Amino acid sequence: MLPSTLETELTQVQQHFARTASPGWQELYQAAYSTLGGRSGVTPDLIIGLIESGLQLDQIAEATADPAKLG
Repeated sequence: MLPSTLETELTQVQQHFARTASPGWQELYQAAYSTLGGRSGVTPDLIIGLIESGLQLDQIAEATADPAKLG
């Protein structure tokens, strides 16, 4: 069972990815959320943007470890 916050976010972003038809988005979002969830400045929109930019999970974790890299 998914944590309620993740479940809520997945419901919200599901509509976005349904429009873009990004393959494997849910698995990548869940992995990114479990790695990044709760960090300051990490929002569902940020995770979506990182996934859509084509980054892999290790690259997402590296980018969000240093907030200066996000700007």
